[in-house]
Amino acid sequence: MKNKIIIATVSWLMVVIAITSLWAYAEYQDSYAEPHEAVLAEDSELLLIPAYKLGDESLSFLSKIIVI
Repeated sequence: MKNKIIIATVSWLMVVIAITSLWAYAEYQDSYAEPHEAVLAEDSELLLIPAYKLGDESLSFLSKIIVI
């Protein structure tokens, strides 16, 4: 009886790990490599003006283009 419970628990654990791994991989594939890509994907009318980049940190200004 204990063997069946252990096998069932391990089986469910393997299923949960597999589903979690697939979900994490799908989210990774849908993510953007750079933050500015995500901003521009949300609103393509934004103008991104880079101010400076130091190492792996950067500062950018955003401006919305309005056509009248």
